[in-house]
Amino acid sequence: MSQDLLRRLRSLRSAERELSPDPDWVAKTREFLVLKIKQTEPIHESKTVHLQTWKALWQLIPSQFIQWARLPIFASVVAIIGLAGGSLLSVSAAERSIPGDFFYGLKLATEQARLALTSAKDEKLKLKTEFTGRRVEELKQVVDAKQNNHVVEVAEIIKRDLDTMKNQLIEVSKEESATKTADAARLVDKKSGEFMSALQQTKQQLPPETIEKVTEVQSVAADTSVKAIAVLAEKHQQDNVVVSASDITDALESHAKIVSEVTSAQPVTVSLVVEKVASTTTELINPTVQTVDASSSSQITLIAPMPVVDTSVPTTSVMNPTQIPVVSLPDAVNQLRTATTQAFDLQKSKDKQDTAAANESATQTEKQAIPTENSTQSETNTTTEKIIPENGKSTPIEAPPTPTQTPTQNNVIK
Repeated sequence: MSQDLLRRLRSLRSAERELSPDPDWVAKTREFLVLKIKQTEPIHESKTVHLQTWKALWQLIPSQFIQWARLPIFASVVAIIGLAGGSLLSVSAAERSIPGDFFYGLKLATEQARLALTSAKDEKLKLKTEFTGRRVEELKQVVDAKQNNHVVEVAEIIKRDLDTMKNQLIEVSKEESATKTADAARLVDKKSGEFMSALQQTKQQLPPETIEKVTEVQSVAADTSVKAIAVLAEKHQQDNVVVSASDITDALESHAKIVSEVTSAQPVTVSLVVEKVASTTTELINPTVQTVDASSSSQITLIAPMPVVDTSVPTTSVMNPTQIPVVSLPDAVNQLRTATTQAFDLQKSKDKQDTAAANESATQTEKQAIPTENSTQSETNTTTEKIIPENGKSTPIEAPPTPTQTPTQNNVIK
């Protein structure tokens, strides 16, 4: 009897393994059981109110902040603030810090956090332009504090930020409206020019070996400005209401003026054709002669594409004022880009020559300060050797007698 019972139990166990309940039935049964359990628990009104409050506050937190909080940079900012004490004084000290200070890393991390929380392309570009201006001011503060060892570090940061500004402007021109793009391009062009002028003032206080680095930063700022002008010209061709012809001419002249001031670029006057050029038959004889519709052109000052080689001689325009070249808007932007690159290449060469001359002068000064071996020996030979006896009086050393003066033994006997 027992053996038969065991056999039946084993058959039931094996049959249980083969059975699979309906998934819908399992889900409904679980839901029913969970509901019964909740009904049997006591209700705590305070916990419910707190939970609802936290849910309401959670809805007010931007989703971008939640995404940014998961990034490593958030942990870095929190850790730095925690080490600094987490006080408002620490944040204030970070805002006033310059390269080399303890809180400078916190300052840069805070700026990156603000950029990460900004989604609009044009707003992000505005923030980046503001932060780049901070770097330019920090470079001046570093130079004023005689901390020239940080000049190269700040210069590299500014170059990287200017490249970022240029790339962000390209993104704005692709994704934002014509109005926002034009405003962003005007801002980038204006600030790039201000950066070039501010860096030029800072260069006056730098030694020759670090001036080259600042000139490189100015070159990147000029290239960023040209890119902004090119974007304005492109938007003008698409909509001359958003970007007028005067906007283009003002930007071209302002850029040329600043580059001429910070380099040894040669100014040149051109007739800029904004809309149309009426060519005549003289174009077949001389392609450079064109009849320009006065209503569609204006004379502006750009930079000569071929600057002079000798930068020590004051530059003047060698072109006859009666022979003013005529250029279209795209040609004017291309000429400005080419001339700007040539002007800064020439300035970089001049800076290298100045650095080499300064190093050579320093070497010559060091050589003159160190006495030569021949001069030391001559001074030693001209010095009279003296013996100081016990009485403190100095007596010159007499020369030894010659053999003829040496008394012989016979002379002594006599």
